[in-house]
Amino acid sequence: MYNWNGAIASNPKSVKAKEKFLQTLRDAKERYIHVSAHGSAHDEEGKPTETRIQAGIWLELKPTDIYRKDKTGTTRLWPEKGHTPYIIVATACEAGRQDLANAFWKAGCRYYVAPLHKVPWINSAIFSTLFYYYLLVKRWSPIAAFRKTIERLPDQTGKWILYEKGKKKPNRSVSTNLDKITGTVEIHRRRSSNSNSCQARRA
Repeated sequence: MYNWNGAIASNPKSVKAKEKFLQTLRDAKERYIHVSAHGSAHDEEGKPTETRIQAGIWLELKPTDIYRKDKTGTTRLWPEKGHTPYIIVATACEAGRQDLANAFWKAGCRYYVAPLHKVPWINSAIFSTLFYYYLLVKRWSPIAAFRKTIERLPDQTGKWILYEKGKKKPNRSVSTNLDKITGTVEIHRRRSSNSNSCQARRA
């Protein structure tokens, strides 16, 4: 949805199998990725959390599908660290699990946003609309955009979670000084002799 050169572009893809889903994430060139699907979490004692995502059929997504480290070595969904997504937003119910967010971070994705509980479709649509407005139109950082969205939707407090580097960020109100918020993304225009371009810089 958000390309490497800073341009907003939609590139929707539909998948109906787990390996196809993972491959689509792996091959994505966009820095901002949105996963729209139904979901539910399944906990079994002594085993990693499984997040069931309905992508045509139900598929079971485990943290080890994203990042795994064992005696054989380390496996990441995105082997090349220079080409990993900056943020993944998943609107699948109960997909906002700590272990899944941590796996995405270890695989190279800095931000992960998802609902921790079951959320009606209309609430997901409203949340996504507001969040992307602040993120892409107002060009706020993911943290600032998330907090402002929750501020506008107080009934969603605690239902949606934002993780930065695998750690949950508190849902406190947005600061009046956005530059003081950790992780602020400054997007500025750089003029050239040929054309204007948009470039993102991480604070």
